[in-house]
Amino acid sequence: MSLTGEEKQGQTCLKIEGSLSVYEVAELREKILAYLEKNKDMILDLEEVTECDTAGIQLLYSARKIAEEEGKTFTVTSASDPVFEAITRIGLVSSDVLNLGG
Repeated sequence: MSLTGEEKQGQTCLKIEGSLSVYEVAELREKILAYLEKNKDMILDLEEVTECDTAGIQLLYSARKIAEEEGKTFTVTSASDPVFEAITRIGLVSSDVLNLGG
């Protein structure tokens, strides 16, 4: 798993590559929260996620809710099939978890 981020004009653009599973979530959570704390808007690119499980979906949902509670935006520009499959597997639809934007 790798997380790359770019911050400009109060906006954070993050890209997650590789696995988004229980093994990576604790580390990712801290990094995502740090980016959210410093910036108003977060844009997340999940196109290169190769594996996703329930813990990964919980992380995404939690980050979205935290952003919303703080009056910040949380947008996912793209997501891979494993992300969508994990959402479906747990009985949700993508709009429950992801705020898909272009």
